[in-house]
Amino acid sequence: MTRRWSGSHGNVSQYSEEGDRAPENLQLAMRDTQLGLCEKLTLEIIAARLHWKTLTPPTMTGRSGVSHRFDFVATNGEDSLAFDICERLSETDVIKVYTRKLDTGVSACIICLTNKIAERARRLASKYGLKVLRPDNIRSAFSTNG
Repeated sequence: MTRRWSGSHGNVSQYSEEGDRAPENLQLAMRDTQLGLCEKLTLEIIAARLHWKTLTPPTMTGRSGVSHRFDFVATNGEDSLAFDICERLSETDVIKVYTRKLDTGVSACIICLTNKIAERARRLASKYGLKVLRPDNIRSAFSTNG
């Protein structure tokens, strides 16, 4: 028996139900479906190794009483780190994360999956105390928290 998997943008792959081999482009389809899946898994692994607790769902209630959702939140009992993951970083993204950081009091980081970071967004993030990370330096967020 053959089934079809359909990803976003109409990409289709096939797999045999009898075989135990996963579709070759399943990981790519999952990435299209959920932005930053690999980065979220990386964050979970790093947090676990450093004995940080992962909040599920990744929401925090701010001083205002508003519940704020991030892509990933971890805490070690004293400090909390919140992460948002984006494909490209704009000033609007920075302001949204900063607003949630200000209300919740967490240290916030933005993981940008590409090099598409507007220079004004980078400067604004720095001014607001937000760390802009690439997927290859996620661990640095945990070691330089503060």
